[in-house]
Amino acid sequence: MPTPDDLSIRSFRIHVRVSADSSGGALSVLEHRLDPGYLALPPHTHARETETTLVLEGRLSVRVGATVRVLRPGDALVKPAGEQHAAWNVGDEPARWLEIATPGGLEAHYRRVAPLVPAAGPADVEAIRAVSREAGIEYDVDAMLPLVETYGVRLP
Repeated sequence: MPTPDDLSIRSFRIHVRVSADSSGGALSVLEHRLDPGYLALPPHTHARETETTLVLEGRLSVRVGATVRVLRPGDALVKPAGEQHAAWNVGDEPARWLEIATPGGLEAHYRRVAPLVPAAGPADVEAIRAVSREAGIEYDVDAMLPLVETYGVRLP
């Protein structure tokens, strides 16, 4: 049975390793897992958090601004607050990575979004946008189309 530390947005899995509560608000450490052929989330920008991605398994493509990099196990990349980014898996196996968010609290956002995306059927897009804006996160769905066309990925 899933715990409050295990969240899913369809096939995008989130496990809370270190919460903001346990770090005095300094950081959150989230372990993500994403199956091949999927975009984790639409391109988005965080007003507050800087995220550092550290790949543990598989290959993860990450776009920060206009730059795309393919990260392999052991590779790390910083995604500064205010810079649009997206991540997807075009490898042959699941990708697994740590996301270190500073300051902490990103897990609270995922806890609010996950129930708005049912396992099947349409997500409540307007509610997701509202919850995300409250968290200082803006999604750019239009920026997703070039990723879908170029890399053949889709949302979970």
